[in-house]
This record gives sequence, C-alpha cells and structure tokens, in this order.
Amino acid sequence: MKKKKAKTLFFLCAFLAVLIGAYAAVMVYNKNRDEQVSTSGSTEEEKVILSLEGTVTEMTVESEGGTLEFVLKDEEWSEKNHEGFAMRQPVLTSMAAVFEKLVATHTIEENTENLSEYGLDKPSYILTARTQDGKEAQFCVGMQNTVTMDYYVYTKDVPGVYTIGTSSVNYFKRDLMEFADLPSYPKVSEGNFLSLETRDGEEHLKAETLTESAYDMSGILSWYVTEPFEHEYVAHTTMLDTVLSAVAELTYSKAAAYNPDEAELARMGLDKPQKELAFTYKKDSTSEEEKEQTFSFRLLIGNVMEGSNYYYVMEEGSKLVLLMSKESLDTVLSYKAKDIVNKYFALINIETVDSVRILLEDGSELELVTPENDADDAKADALRDVYQSIISIHAERVIDSQTGPFTMLPLTLTFYRNTEPKLYQIQFAEYDTSYYLAIVDGEGIYLVNRRDYDQYCKDVKAGFEGLSE
Repeated sequence: MKKKKAKTLFFLCAFLAVLIGAYAAVMVYNKNRDEQVSTSGSTEEEKVILSLEGTVTEMTVESEGGTLEFVLKDEEWSEKNHEGFAMRQPVLTSMAAVFEKLVATHTIEENTENLSEYGLDKPSYILTARTQDGKEAQFCVGMQNTVTMDYYVYTKDVPGVYTIGTSSVNYFKRDLMEFADLPSYPKVSEGNFLSLETRDGEEHLKAETLTESAYDMSGILSWYVTEPFEHEYVAHTTMLDTVLSAVAELTYSKAAAYNPDEAELARMGLDKPQKELAFTYKKDSTSEEEKEQTFSFRLLIGNVMEGSNYYYVMEEGSKLVLLMSKESLDTVLSYKAKDIVNKYFALINIETVDSVRILLEDGSELELVTPENDADDAKADALRDVYQSIISIHAERVIDSQTGPFTMLPLTLTFYRNTEPKLYQIQFAEYDTSYYLAIVDGEGIYLVNRRDYDQYCKDVKAGFEGLSE
C-alpha cells in the first residue's frame, strides 16, 4: 500500500512540474510577443508584393470576357477600342492606385510551384499597368477563398502565392458597360415643359403649349393636344400634369451597349423603334441667356431586355444604349391622346358671351343673358350660377371624329359671343345604347353618358326655374 501511494505521489509531482514548465513557456512567449508588437506595431511584417512608381497611363484587364485597354490622356481615362465612350473617371483612378502599392493579407507559399491549387494556372484576371516612362507591373488573380473572401494572387516580379483583399480586385471585375459614365436624364420642373410627344406603335400623342387657339373659348388654358387630331383640342391639365410628372421622374438604370452594329440594334429593337418619347423644355437657370433657350430631348425605345424589367433605350444621336424601367415607361406610354383631351367641351369664358339659347328635350326654349362683368348683385350671382351649370356638360369618352349622317336629339346649346368666333353651337345625336354623341361646331368626338345627359337637362331646367322664383 505504501508503494502504491508513493508511486501516485511521484506522478502527481511530475505532472505538476510539466504544468509549471508549460506556464513558464507561455509567459515567455507572451512577453516576447508583447515586445515585438510594441516595437513593430504588428505581429506580421507587411508584405508589399507590387509597387509601381510614377503615374500610371495604361492599364490592361484580361479576363474570360475579353480584354479592356485603358489609356490616360490629358488627365482623362478612355478605353482604347471605344472612342468617344464616356467613362467613370473616379473608378479608373482607384484602379490605377492599386498598382502603386499592393499589400498581401497573407503569404500562402514562398514559390509558385502549385499555382493550379489556387486557380492561378489559368487566372481569372491578368492585370497590367504601365507608367509614362515605361515601367510595368502585373499581377494575376485566381480563386477566391470561401472563408476569408480574399483572392489568391501572384505577381510578375515577386515569387510566391499570396492573398489580397476584395476591394483591390473588385475595381477590375466590371465589363465595359459598368465603366460607363451615364448621361444625365433631363431634370425638368413640371412648369418648364413646353411640349410632349409619345409614340407606341400606331398610337401617337402630341401635346404642346400655344399662346392662342381658335378652339379654346375658356381664355385660361395653354396646353393643347395637337396630334393625331385634325386640329388642336384643349388639354385636360390635371391629366397632363400626371403624365408630365411621370416623364420628369424617369431615370436611366445602367448602360447596355456602345455603338452597336445593325444586328445588335435589330436584336434590341432599336433599328426601327416602335416607341418614342420626346419633349421640349426650359431650364431652371440663373443665366438669363439660358432661360430664353428651348431645349429638346428625344428617346428611342426598343425591346424589353430578356429576363429583365428594362427597355433598351437610346437618346437620339447617341451611340450609347441604356436601360430604363419598363414599368415607368409603360406608365408614360399608357396615356393616349384621347385621354388627355379636356372632356369639358363647353368651357366658355362668360365674359366673352352675350347670351346662351338652349333648346331642351321637352321642346322648351330657354335663354340666359349674361350679366355685365362688374355686376355684383344677387341676380347677377344667380345668373352666373346657372351659366356654370350650363357649361358643366362633359364627356365620358373621346373618340375619332364622326361625320354623320346623325340622328339628332332636341338638346341644342347656342352661345352668342362678343368676340370671334361669334357663334359656338353644341348639338347631340344618337350613338349607341350607352352614349350620345356631342357635336361641337359640326365635329363629333365627345361621348356623353346617357344618364349624365338626362341629369344635365333636369339641372339646367331647374336652374332657370330658380331664376323666376
């Protein structure tokens, strides 16, 4: 029993000695490590694997997608094979800075004998830079480490395999279109639009501001729908404002192609575009000269890019194909000329009217003599109220112009004016089971709901009866 106890005690003492030794070793290691950190500031010496002195004036990016050759001239970067292609200068400046000093995050191997293990036997990218005085630097990018997300690289002049951070590589992982400096879509305040034109296949709309029109009797409106009708019609300002707001909010998403050939244009539907958007406008500017200028914009709209919600689009005269939201453009193009025409077809300024004669459905004939402009008594107010009810007649729909022959209805409104045109007449005719056709000065494009027509007749008659009470 004594032997067994002595043996156990011996092993315990030996184990304690090992623990003390390990503790001492750890303490020495930590002491040395702390001293190393305090003197160098790092536990691992910074490894610069590429350093190119001087201004970088050329960069080449070789990848599976092809080769891009960037050239710096007059302090502006361009792509050698795409003359005139506007590029995002800050991105290219950052790319050039990568070559000035490329620091490894880790040293993987001191030699380059096992490149295939890191995807470096067939690198994803070969990146080369040259300075104005002929110096050159190059590094190759292989696989990405799935844990650290760093990339495996090796350089032309420093042996070994290393890893570098993602930011140094991501600058180069762009196709040409991702370098595009997108043009600015015109920023137009709603009140600065002067005209709007859209085309969607056979549908065509043109609306514009006019200083005067023989077809506006209100004297307060300036927007007119001028196409595809034979002459202009007053525009529905609220509806038009909605369209113009949608136009002003359009924006480009990204670039899709530059200077495409005929085959590419046909594929994108831009060789013979079936959709267009155009407008003229004034700029918000502090320059008096610019305030007087009229600016024009026309956008050609092609096909929807496969597998996306974007249209291919091109500004007229440009070589750059861009992408624009399908939903946003469809909203703009969904408005047709007939939607924008003002459906209140009897909006006539009372100051231009001497009298109104009305022939009602029951055969009765009424006449309202408008009050003097400066009249402000109760009778004048009552006359104005009745006049407002007379000009409140409105259409529910607008159609292509109808020429007859018509089956006429009794209701007739005749406005006798003190200015040209002296006479303005509205008649009504049968159309279908839901609508009557309003014929304004011989032209019929307005459809009035039968129920609205009946109610209008009742309201006008009641208004005149109120005058006699």
